[in-house]
Amino acid sequence: MKRTIIIIAISLLIFGIAFFSKYFEYRQKYSEIKKFNIKYEKYLDKEILGTDITTIINHAVDDNEKSFVKKDENGKYIKNDENSINIEIETKDLGEPRIYDMETLYNAGMNDFVRYYRQIEFKCKKIEYNSQRKVKYMLFEQITQ
Repeated sequence: MKRTIIIIAISLLIFGIAFFSKYFEYRQKYSEIKKFNIKYEKYLDKEILGTDITTIINHAVDDNEKSFVKKDENGKYIKNDENSINIEIETKDLGEPRIYDMETLYNAGMNDFVRYYRQIEFKCKKIEYNSQRKVKYMLFEQITQ
């Protein structure tokens, strides 16, 4: 009888340790994802200037590099990579909408983008998440000329 109780107690203890270990692992991962997302989500539905876009693109490029996201033959991040963050900017040059991806702007030189768009206002219209609930895509639309 004592032996049975000891075996049950040890089993419950092992189960409890495993459960709490998984729970703390989940909480840590959730906290990391939340910390990661906040630097992007704070722009959703907010009006920002072109200079802020450069900051966001620099964060995305840095995060992609840290995650070792692969690039295709054109030097663009592979969009179906689970760790990839992709940002697109829709501008309305001469009234005609054009969409630029972040690699085009980054590779062409962010200084040119800042020179032409620093005082132009943009608004983040869309954010998408990957299966891990991390930001994977953002769309900014130009709202002033």
